[in-house]
Amino acid sequence: MFNFSVSFIFFWIKARVDVDTTALNVRTPNLLLGFIPSGRTSQNVSINTISNPKVHSKISFIPLLIGIILLAWGIFEMMGNGMILGIILAIIGILIGISAFQSALSYDANGKTHEVIAPFFQKSSLEDIRKSIQTQLDELSKVAAAKTDDNSKQFLEDL
Repeated sequence: MFNFSVSFIFFWIKARVDVDTTALNVRTPNLLLGFIPSGRTSQNVSINTISNPKVHSKISFIPLLIGIILLAWGIFEMMGNGMILGIILAIIGILIGISAFQSALSYDANGKTHEVIAPFFQKSSLEDIRKSIQTQLDELSKVAAAKTDDNSKQFLEDL
């Protein structure tokens, strides 16, 4: 079982991923614009349908744009009369802008690509999940290879 933060700003909001010999179970909160909590998504995928697990970095454009706009607005407010408002807007802009930098675990299952997204500082957690998935896939391959060998031997004995 893996628990990790899914938001830079709301770091206490966690996702949960379970990897076992039969399935990958993912429970993640939904986030609007990358930082506003809005529900939860659950996904159960059979481990033998998963392929190509990988971890990569990505940048979400909308939170980055909102962060830049709020930062600029805050700077202009600080130059004018609203020092307190400017500082608040600048801090919020920086936090939202930083939340645009993300790590993602992606994998293919049943012909679709799925992603589990986390803040950039959670990349090691996603890498641990990827390794766990890969370990399960390797075990399945070994079992399948052993069954194939047994079937081949049985076929040759029957001849």
